[in-house]
Amino acid sequence: MAWGKNGTSVTLTGTADDMDIVDLGAKKFNNILIHKIASGAGTMLMTFNNSTGQHYSDRFAYNNTQGSLTNAVSIDLAYSGSTDDFTFGHICFISGAEKLGIFWLCDPVSSGAVAPSRLELVVKYSPTSLTDTLDRIDLHNGTTGDYASDSNLSMLGADITPAGAVAIKVQDGAIFYETDTNKSYVLSSSVWTEL
Repeated sequence: MAWGKNGTSVTLTGTADDMDIVDLGAKKFNNILIHKIASGAGTMLMTFNNSTGQHYSDRFAYNNTQGSLTNAVSIDLAYSGSTDDFTFGHICFISGAEKLGIFWLCDPVSSGAVAPSRLELVVKYSPTSLTDTLDRIDLHNGTTGDYASDSNLSMLGADITPAGAVAIKVQDGAIFYETDTNKSYVLSSSVWTEL
C-alpha cells in the first residue's frame, strides 16, 4: 500500500479557530497528523464532511481515566486545551460500513522532565448515508483561545500515485547482474532469462 499526501495540508500563518482540509481524495484509508500549538485555551473538535449531526461516538482513555461518548456532534481530540498537542490517527472509510478511526494524542503538560499526558481514542462515525466517502475534515476550536501560528493539519491517503511518478521502461537486450548470486540476466520480450 503506497501512502501519499491527500488534500491540501494546512499550516497556519497566524492565529485561527479552524484548520480544515476541504479537498480530500476519496480514499478508504487515511492517516492524519495534527500539531496544535496553543494560544490560550484551544480544543480540537473534529468533524468529517462538514457533518455536525449526532453521528459520532467514541471510547477513550485519557491517562488513567476511561470513558465513552455517544450521539456527539464532533470528535473531541483534546482534553488539555492550553498546551501544545501532537496527534496521529488512522481513519477507515469503507462504502456501506460505519466509518472507524483510531487516534493517539500526547501533550507535554509542562516544561521539564514531566511525564506527558496521553489520549487514546477509538471513534465511530455513522453518517446518514453509509456510501459516504471522506472528502473533507474540519478541526475547530470550541473555546476562547486559538490555534497559534505554525499549527498544522495534514492527511496521508493510501494507494496514491504521486503526480510525477512514471512507469520504468527497460529496453529489450538490457542485462542485469545480480551481485548476491553472481548471475546475469538478459531482457527479451519482457522476460528475464539467465545467461
